[in-house]
Amino acid sequence: YEDRLIYRGGKIDPSDIYDGGRFVSSNYAFLSPAFSDTMTMPLPAPGLGLAAAVYPSANTYIMGGVHDANGDANSFGQLDRGEFFTAIELGATPNYGRPGAGLYHITLWHNDKREKTKAPSGRGVAVTLEQELGPDGNIVPFLRYSYGDGGATAIRQTFAVGLGLEEPFGYSSDLIGIGFSWGEPTDTTLNDQYVLEAFYRFYVTPLTHITPDLQVILDPAKNPTEDMLVVGSVRLRTLF
Repeated sequence: YEDRLIYRGGKIDPSDIYDGGRFVSSNYAFLSPAFSDTMTMPLPAPGLGLAAAVYPSANTYIMGGVHDANGDANSFGQLDRGEFFTAIELGATPNYGRPGAGLYHITLWHNDKREKTKAPSGRGVAVTLEQELGPDGNIVPFLRYSYGDGGATAIRQTFAVGLGLEEPFGYSSDLIGIGFSWGEPTDTTLNDQYVLEAFYRFYVTPLTHITPDLQVILDPAKNPTEDMLVVGSVRLRTLF
């Protein structure tokens, strides 16, 4: 094999780069940020930055980047402040493109203190593990853990585990997902929060899908008077 280097520069979105996963998308999978986001990582909005990836082998990679911590989708950038978000990710993708494929990565990040918004500096780690099972590789359990130190976000620590069943009942592109998560707020006076979510995404046309979704939130951190909240949702997404 040959070492490969891929890089991107200019205005980019860090959320498209770091700690990704098969079901990390509120557009196509779970609706709760407990599963569709890395809540302990203060990813800046799209802005100026530089990211690069090296592939030591066909199934391993090392990726890193430096980004404007004050990224703003509506302006060119604020690099003159000298405040940056930096990250490095090490990953493996065994059996990529074949049944039995997996994704395993660890992401380390640091965010500078931001003077204008009074946001503190922070650092942390995120781990994602997922693995195809079954003869067709359509059963995909996953595990995600993240930790952030310094108070850069409202959530200090999260743990999520779940399962995706792809192409259920023989329908191509459909997806059933179920997950359970725990979140520890940065504010120690708030309750730890638990989320159970289940959804079924099905396509009604090649470009349109509907997703009925149910979330059960136990000990909601920002609503301490309630022991449990139940949220039902339906997502309709059409591409043009």
